[in-house]
Amino acid sequence: MKSKLFVIGMLVTLAAPAYAVIATEQASSFDELKLQGYSTLTADSVQSSKARATGVEYTNSVRERYNNSPAVVRWIRNAFIYIDPAYDDGKSMHHDIKYGPSFEDL
Repeated sequence: MKSKLFVIGMLVTLAAPAYAVIATEQASSFDELKLQGYSTLTADSVQSSKARATGVEYTNSVRERYNNSPAVVRWIRNAFIYIDPAYDDGKSMHHDIKYGPSFEDL
């Protein structure tokens, strides 16, 4: 009898719902993702996906610094980006894909 009550007690304990301490919106925030050990690019792509799904304009700090810099600095950065596509210009997941080269590349 004791073993049956123990098994029933364990099943009840295992079936109890787990309540989250943090809401979904908080769990996917930029700061929370950084605290959980995700990279800045991953946290930025999550924020970008959320903004795209809700139709909200989203810009990151790299892109804002890039847009506020003088034209000569932007041209030099674009030249470096053309040579090395891995150079961060802040356009990751924030631009339309163009399949051919254009004047905007430089």
